[in-house]
Amino acid sequence: LCIELEGIFQWLAFLPSKLNPRIGASNRYFGKFYDGSLKVRGMAQRRADTPAWITNAERAIMAELASDPHTHPLQEHIPAALAIVYQAVADLYGERVPLEELVTRKRLAREPEEYTGQSEPAKAALQLRAAGIDVRVGQRIPMIYIKGRKPGVSAWGLPERPQWQQVDKARYRDLLIRSVFQVLQPL
Repeated sequence: LCIELEGIFQWLAFLPSKLNPRIGASNRYFGKFYDGSLKVRGMAQRRADTPAWITNAERAIMAELASDPHTHPLQEHIPAALAIVYQAVADLYGERVPLEELVTRKRLAREPEEYTGQSEPAKAALQLRAAGIDVRVGQRIPMIYIKGRKPGVSAWGLPERPQWQQVDKARYRDLLIRSVFQVLQPL
């Protein structure tokens, strides 16, 4: 067994365990190496189903936290991090976010007809199939969250794309806030 040193952290933040919030999870953390680069594990930006809009905001917040060349308390960066969130939400509600950045991709675990309830990937897969687009089990189905029907999704890649007035902005805002809370919670 060979252990290799990847680097030395200037600071490291472990997210609380889901089972016991007083204990840090060893698989969900982010930190800054002394060379200025970041190491990220278990965060929203590392998940395949996270929309690019949320990934970009999370990365911008982490870049803000890592921007200080000294080891000043990271809490001093909270106002700037919140400004990033406010701007992202303003861009969402101002419809300045490209719709492509709101696409999420969820794995289709079985044939769409085999789902007993209306799961989001199954509903989107059925929409794609109705448009003559082939989908397979195990594939990540691209979709956008829309208002109204439950589950409220519109498959991405259909000939007719959803319009901004259909987008479930509140859901995207809530997903962003959950992601940001994870980043700022250790602070």
